[in-house]
Amino acid sequence: HRVKYFCLASGLGKAGTYLGEAYIHWSNIISSDRFAVLESGQSVAGSIVNNGRGLQLTKISEVK
Repeated sequence: HRVKYFCLASGLGKAGTYLGEAYIHWSNIISSDRFAVLESGQSVAGSIVNNGRGLQLTKISEVK
């Protein structure tokens, strides 16, 4: 998956996945940093779920 954008102020973003665009919420980012930050274009791994309001990326981790 590739991050399209992530706003640290709101903690929300979007990622492109093979199923389409998925929402990102800061609480789903696995990180040892207090304020996890994702950069546009960054590759990430995670699970895609349909929460009834659309696709959401969960258990997000950085791909190195």
